[in-house]
Amino acid sequence: MPGPIWTSPAPPGNPAARRAPPAGRFRSWWNSCCKGRAEPSRHTGGIVAPERVDFYVLNQADDASRLGYACMIAAKAWRQGHRVYMQVDTPGEAEALDRMLWEYQAASFIPHARTGTPEAALSPVLIGTECAPEKWRGMLVSLTRALPEGAAECRRVADLIADSQDHRAAGRERFRAYRAMGVEPGTHEIRL
Repeated sequence: MPGPIWTSPAPPGNPAARRAPPAGRFRSWWNSCCKGRAEPSRHTGGIVAPERVDFYVLNQADDASRLGYACMIAAKAWRQGHRVYMQVDTPGEAEALDRMLWEYQAASFIPHARTGTPEAALSPVLIGTECAPEKWRGMLVSLTRALPEGAAECRRVADLIADSQDHRAAGRERFRAYRAMGVEPGTHEIRL
């Protein structure tokens, strides 16, 4: 049986091994999503809040565009080795998103499952209507109208807003809620 793999920059047995700095910083914003929340973020004065929240405001009002963009975000995170939870409001939306993930790209496959299915425990991308299970709290793709329950425990939140008055008004409420948590959300205007 081979021995343990050593990944610290400090040599084995060195007392600095536990506190050695990482070998380099990652430029990708997905890299902060790999572990669950163990303690409150120091950036928010002890309040548990996401490390990063980004709102993607689409120039299309249809659900297909919003679901398609959500699939793109999930695919990118999955390809980088992260677990993704995609939260929607209704079982019908979950079914539509499930179907969209199957049809997203003809030449590729995004492994995914819906909550409550036997495959859910092994799937890196999970679709549901409730709070994200603990293993999937690294990256939350929110397609909900209200602030998702448990969003504060997720490291990264991608919130998608369709180009309609209802979606924008609900998005403004969520934006204010994240600000109240001490997070300054980013906003991205997306042209499809």
